[in-house]
Amino acid sequence: MLSEVERENLAVVRRGLAALASGDIPEFARCIHADAVWHLAPAGTLKGHYRGRDQILGFFAHVRDETAGTFVVEPLAIAAAGDRVFVQHAARATRKGLTTEWHSVLVFTLAAGTATAVHHYSIDYPAVARFWD
Repeated sequence: MLSEVERENLAVVRRGLAALASGDIPEFARCIHADAVWHLAPAGTLKGHYRGRDQILGFFAHVRDETAGTFVVEPLAIAAAGDRVFVQHAARATRKGLTTEWHSVLVFTLAAGTATAVHHYSIDYPAVARFWD
């Protein structure tokens, strides 16, 4: 059985992902703490570590621009444990004439209703790195 905090954290992450998918950047931004960090392995044009809400929003704007708006994420599974929410998702995009799909796991750490950290783990990092190179 989930605790109240876990239910609230799941709701925040679901709301943030839905906002990102629909292009509602102001709502997505409300789900990210001003001093949050987003970590992923550097890959080509993606530098890997983004500190603060502005850099995180800039990261997603960069992804949108690099993929001419074709970047789509579909959550496949979501779970909560304490202050963490885990999301397995499929991502798809077209860049430089190449369309690819990859799977990743996001681990969100939340406090007081916002994400304070996100760790992004690509299942097939070499394929992701080739796409972003």
